[in-house]
Amino acid sequence: MSAPSLQKVLSCSTLPSLPSAAVRLLELTADPHVTITQIAGAIQSDPAMATKVLKTVNSSYYALQQPCRTIQRALGYLGLNTVKSVALGFSLVECSKGASKSGFDLDAYWRRATFCAAGAKRLATETRACDPEEAFLGALVQDIGMLACNATFGQDYAAVIHEAGEDHDRLFTTERQALGFDHCSAGEALAERWKLPPSLVRCIARHHLAVTENSEFTALVRVVALAGVFAGALTLKSNGEKIERAGEWGKSWFGLTSERVVGLIESAAADGAELARALEVRTGENPDIAAILASAQERLVMQQIELQHNNEVLVKQTVTDALTGAYNRRYFDDTVSAAFKAACQPGGSVSVLFIDADKFKAVNDEHGHKAGDAVLMELSRRLAEHVGDAGDVCRYGGEEFGVILPASTLDRAMEMAESLRAAMEATPVSLEGTGAKAQAIKVTISVGVASMEPGAGISFASPEALVHAADQGVYAAKRGGRNRVCMATEGAIDTARAARPLARAASTPRDESSARVAIGGTPAVHAARPGGIVKQSPASAAAAKPASGTPVMEILLIEDDPMAAHLMSLLLQKRCNARVTVTGSCEEALSALEKGIGPRKRPDLILCDMLLPGMNGEQFVRELRTRPVFGITPVIVVSASTEQADRELCLKAGANAYALKTEMLSDFDRWLAGVIQTMSGAAKAAA
Repeated sequence: MSAPSLQKVLSCSTLPSLPSAAVRLLELTADPHVTITQIAGAIQSDPAMATKVLKTVNSSYYALQQPCRTIQRALGYLGLNTVKSVALGFSLVECSKGASKSGFDLDAYWRRATFCAAGAKRLATETRACDPEEAFLGALVQDIGMLACNATFGQDYAAVIHEAGEDHDRLFTTERQALGFDHCSAGEALAERWKLPPSLVRCIARHHLAVTENSEFTALVRVVALAGVFAGALTLKSNGEKIERAGEWGKSWFGLTSERVVGLIESAAADGAELARALEVRTGENPDIAAILASAQERLVMQQIELQHNNEVLVKQTVTDALTGAYNRRYFDDTVSAAFKAACQPGGSVSVLFIDADKFKAVNDEHGHKAGDAVLMELSRRLAEHVGDAGDVCRYGGEEFGVILPASTLDRAMEMAESLRAAMEATPVSLEGTGAKAQAIKVTISVGVASMEPGAGISFASPEALVHAADQGVYAAKRGGRNRVCMATEGAIDTARAARPLARAASTPRDESSARVAIGGTPAVHAARPGGIVKQSPASAAAAKPASGTPVMEILLIEDDPMAAHLMSLLLQKRCNARVTVTGSCEEALSALEKGIGPRKRPDLILCDMLLPGMNGEQFVRELRTRPVFGITPVIVVSASTEQADRELCLKAGANAYALKTEMLSDFDRWLAGVIQTMSGAAKAAA
């Protein structure tokens, strides 16, 4: 700022001054003990001012219900602040008289002032950010520095205004370049000389710097500044930037919607015209309000759409992995928690897949990190392609990806996992352009699966437990030879119930026998062999693929673990065309047998867990053999115990076979062939 130039303004003999009545009014209103009679007396000491005040308060701008004939009554109707604003407004009009003689566009000055004052009052009323009358007066006096500069520099200042153009916001910078100071600084000094209240002084000094305002008057200054933007939207021919700024500041500062901002601009237009008539000031040709509002509505809607798009992009950036384009760990954690909560509702389910690129370190070591990045990007692309809208693909960390499948059952999750595994194995990954030693390499993946399906008896205590189970599935797949799918269930592994079969589609041409992999004392994990045709014995092949038209086999399964029961039922249904009835205890099984199972009223086979609540497997067999109608029904006791004594006890009780769960899960087809042989042997013995 140029101090000498500013001092020249302050020492100008023609500097605007307030009428004595206005000065007295300001002094009185600063006194908290002032009376209405004193205020009325100060205004009435200037008959011209009193007449104009009464005319204004009775105008349509204030819309009183009945005429007001005295200043005292006006003070009673409208309050001290309103009457003070009107009186000082007329004082400002008096100060500006004669300014046009030096080439100053007084019409443009008052056009901006009235729209701004009307807009500030409406905005303060709408947002309750500050006193509406204080905002009105702050907006009305904000540009008094222009009057001071015009009085001092005359034509030279008119040239500065002309250089700045019709956009008032440009004047601030142009003044500093031409004069070494701006009208805000000049107005601040003039306001202090006039002894205006500190709040009004702050509006004058900071209305072009409201974005960085930080004082006790911040809300007031910002209301005045935003009202100035409203005025710009109503007075400029090219008003698009002002409309967009009004929407941006309105939302950022006061939480206003674009529709509300347009409504406030419309109100400012109507009220500003009324105010100009009340103050008896000329504002030039009235703007085409309808066209301005239509433009404002269109621009603000477009701005809102753009802001929404930008916000979506920003949000996506915060939850997206930069390299692969998949969602990141933060998104995974938030989404899996929400999906888990939904799965806890009746009929709900969710599945999580963990995918790990096999021998990924070797890719980096042999071909370089660019090749490793290419593998991760291609893996992410293929995952997204196969998962589609069924779920979300996330980069969990390093070469490990997580897939969240909301509302997915275990069967669908396993099918998806196998599809992903096969898709990755089927086509080599191109390394072209990475500087790798090879143009393409074969990449396989290991997949861990865990599902939350309470309706099917598959439950986890928490989202973390579900995720941990899927993660353990990946480790099991790695230990099992990689390039395979493993699923896991929650709960400490009980060696007596360690075997839990894996449900897989019967239509696949691959060998899909299952093998349990022990994982400490956490989830029980079940691993499927990787794809590839293997030789099968005639017996196991027959068991795996029953011929068309094979009669349905009735099987009674006694298993208290809902997860194990569900999975074993699926395997039996798909592998040997069985219809499976499940009970959770031996007592429940005996009751079901009494009522009859299936069309023939008795099962073709009973599979019974050894360790059950209440009656155990050996006791059940012993009880069953006492009932003549079930004396020849084949019974196989399934146990995790390898103790010879347990085997002999069950066989002695009347069981046809004693099967180890580990043997069953290591090769289910072979195990199933043994079951069929057991049934055949039982049938021959009965004959």
